[in-house]
Amino acid sequence: MASSSSSKPRTPPPASSWSSASRRRSANATQLSMTVKNISASASVSFAAERAIQKWDFRKGFKLSTYATWWVQQAITRATADTSRTIRIPVHNVEELKKAQSLKKDAEAHADESTALALVANQLQMTVRDLTALLKLDEPPLNIDRRVWSLSRVTSRKSHSVTPPSTIMTKE
Repeated sequence: MASSSSSKPRTPPPASSWSSASRRRSANATQLSMTVKNISASASVSFAAERAIQKWDFRKGFKLSTYATWWVQQAITRATADTSRTIRIPVHNVEELKKAQSLKKDAEAHADESTALALVANQLQMTVRDLTALLKLDEPPLNIDRRVWSLSRVTSRKSHSVTPPSTIMTKE
């Protein structure tokens, strides 16, 4: 007969007791829009495992499990990059963006924002302008129904009439 304590669902330990690696994985997992069920059902993961088996060469000294893990990880990264955003960003840009954000976060701890951007751009061997454009890729797309401008900002509050030409033109 099983004890009553084993029938209760096990609760996970509080997040404060997790290792830093576990916290990072948890934070990354919450940012992804694909669920584990979607990923495991994804055809790309099964193709990755099949590809690993086809390309694995025991003479190179790698275990099949290590090789297959790498291919599956690549497939999951690709699948999330392809489906997690409204507007798809190429995988190499997503990886470069993650690296730039990490370096920027570290640099901002030691310097102001403009200096940090210059340091990060130097580390990534790109211009500050290119780095700024890269970082803008992470901004969410604008809502198409969002009001962009208002007529009150264009016209005078006193009058909506056109200024007469005699007021604008002066004799020299």
